[in-house]
Amino acid sequence: MDVIVNKAKFCGFGAKRDKKCMYFCAYLPYLRFASICFYDKVTKKPVYNLDLEEDMFIGDLLCINVSGLDFDLLSYRYQADDKEFIDPYSVAVDVEGNFSLFQKDKPYKDFENDKNPRISYEDSYFYLTSVKGSTMLDNKISGKKGTFKALEGKLGYYKKLGITALILMPVYEVLKSKINDESSIEAQVLSFKEDKNKVSLKKNYWGFGRGCHFALKNEYVSSGYPSYEFKHFVKAYHDAGLEVLLIMQYENASKEYILDSLKYYVTEFHIDGFRLIGFDIPMDDILSDPMLKKTKIIYDNYDFNSYNDKSALKYKTLASSSNLFMNNARKFLKGDEDMVSYLSYAVRENSRYYSPLRFLTDFSGFSLIDLVSFNVKHNEENGEDNSDGTDYNYSWNCGIEGDTKKKSVALLRKQQVRNAYLLMMLTQGAPLIKGGDEVLNTQFGNNNPYCQDNETGWIKYRKNKTALDFYNFTKNLIAFRKRHSILHQPKELMLFDYMSCKYPDVSFHGREAFKMDQTPFSRAFGVLYYGDYAKQYKVDKEESVYIVYNMYWEDCEFALPELKAKKHWRLLYSSDFSTDESFKEDKALIIKSDKYIAKKRSISILIN
Repeated sequence: MDVIVNKAKFCGFGAKRDKKCMYFCAYLPYLRFASICFYDKVTKKPVYNLDLEEDMFIGDLLCINVSGLDFDLLSYRYQADDKEFIDPYSVAVDVEGNFSLFQKDKPYKDFENDKNPRISYEDSYFYLTSVKGSTMLDNKISGKKGTFKALEGKLGYYKKLGITALILMPVYEVLKSKINDESSIEAQVLSFKEDKNKVSLKKNYWGFGRGCHFALKNEYVSSGYPSYEFKHFVKAYHDAGLEVLLIMQYENASKEYILDSLKYYVTEFHIDGFRLIGFDIPMDDILSDPMLKKTKIIYDNYDFNSYNDKSALKYKTLASSSNLFMNNARKFLKGDEDMVSYLSYAVRENSRYYSPLRFLTDFSGFSLIDLVSFNVKHNEENGEDNSDGTDYNYSWNCGIEGDTKKKSVALLRKQQVRNAYLLMMLTQGAPLIKGGDEVLNTQFGNNNPYCQDNETGWIKYRKNKTALDFYNFTKNLIAFRKRHSILHQPKELMLFDYMSCKYPDVSFHGREAFKMDQTPFSRAFGVLYYGDYAKQYKVDKEESVYIVYNMYWEDCEFALPELKAKKHWRLLYSSDFSTDESFKEDKALIIKSDKYIAKKRSISILIN
């Protein structure tokens, strides 16, 4: 075996093909020796060990070209002193995550013509799901389920619902072996010595953990060509006008590794954005990186009020995924006191520099129907004695824990899930739907189904009337919001009449017009978005929209704000079931009175 090794110029990290040779670059801090260990891809037996000499390094950075080996038949690992580990920049790893592979993929020439949709946050409707969970139980999917190709088959479903972007749970490989929290060699350089006490027997269905962020998950590929299949999936969504965002989780990774992995997906796969999870994320570096200036960045643990980068006025790419709105909205829904002050601020909150994401459910926590069906978590199937998952759910079972046939409870739950989505969709910012909530998917009370790679964790597309009605409700509500730009404005609302319309852009009301009760005992308020302000975004003004929130367990009377002469308010929708759910403006019911009675635990939309 005539193996030839030559020192190379730095061309980025990882292993890359260059005609007949293979380029290797890795950070290898060692004291005594380092090597590349090559293995038979099938048998996993060692084939060749390449000892690395000092002159092959730039500092501790290996940069070499290697020829003379049939790389298609091999896998490899690095060794530094007594540690053997996979390449953190591997674009492919074996099923167990123990070996780096040399990926030979099928070219996809049409991808060169791909264009990112570039949808602004105020016009975005996000849908959070996983490749596997969204397709495994969908009988309309043909071919291998749980793959990128299968998810491509869901495109029409999301388009019809009104979604503009998918946020996918991790699509990269997660290493199954557990090790000590040593952060040397990027913390992605992992020892694979056998340690049965540290190996988790549970599969992390969500895809979190120590990841190979450059390697697409083998399980999600049906064709044997991961890069080709993922690109084909992304382009199909882009051609339909939808964006694709990825959740990326990092544990003790270096700034350089994080930036490299994000830019890899942007340049190689044209990904539109990322939701970042983890501590010590270098947000300032990410937001200032020229290559990521048009890329959506969603994060929670950041001082958003301190961010005022001038480039954000041109590319508003930053969004907050804070749980604050979710938790307080849940409290308000179940009638907790002292919530009106926060909610009245939250429904108009926006910023010139970032957008708030608005959601009532997330990958962690109850699904929407479970939020109104369970008071406490039921995670027994996770095998941790129900000790995992948060105890702070701010949920209400409407009187009975779990499933029930009692009609009064079922009706109240039906009303509460609608209230939840009305709260989410009628705020400024960008709504986010947890996959399956639009068909009232249940997790059977499990609020931490991280290891439930089964019907508990997957989306069950129920076809009963309750589920189908809620799907149509969600679809029609999204369409209504899209038609009214004053409900999703690109800038912060000012609370005063800056266009000399005789009304402020947004105003708040209570039992008396322009007088909102913010005392701790208040559970109701009204908000008016004045239609003339739509002239900033459209040629013509729009109808004004008045929303009445009443989470009292009793009816509440509201004095309606006066309109211009000979105009009446019209009731478009109310979650008290007194209207249909088409959200069609021409079906709105005229209110001839100057007062409106908001039924208990209801949200109503009035237009003029």
